[in-house]
Parts: sequence; C-alpha cells; structure tokens
Amino acid sequence: MPVYFDQEAGVGRAVWRSEDGAEEVALCSVDLTAYSNEPSVRERFSELVSAVADYYRRTHVAAPVAFDFEAGRVAVRNLQSAGSG
Repeated sequence: MPVYFDQEAGVGRAVWRSEDGAEEVALCSVDLTAYSNEPSVRERFSELVSAVADYYRRTHVAAPVAFDFEAGRVAVRNLQSAGSG
C-alpha cells in the first residue's frame, strides 16, 4: 500500500492507504515548521515513516493465493498456520 504525506493546520501526516479503498492508517506526524526548517527533522521523519510503514507491511501482508488444480478453485494459504508469520 502506498504511503502519502498530507499537510493540514501546521501538521504533516504520513498515512498508509490501500488501493481498495479500505480505511487509511496514520503512520506518524510532524510539525511542519520544524519539518520545513530543519534538515535533520526531515531525515528522521523519513526514517520513522519508513520504519512504521515496514512494520505495517510485515503485519498486514495479504495471504498468498494458489490455484488448486485438483479442486479447480483458488485456495488461500494461511501464513500464520504455515508457521511463517
């Protein structure tokens, strides 16, 4: 899911939005004055956004889909029960 940067009322907010229209997830926010005036704030905010987005990507991964040729249908494998989550 893509990460977007919204700006409103002096606050910049990184949000994770799915392409299927599901509810967005707020990742983190920053004061826009500090963000605009301090390169180190921009760098650290970027690092924080990346870390939180990576967390959501790891914990909200869609289950892989496989075609079951014998049954002639699509089967979704549960990652948790397969021991890889």
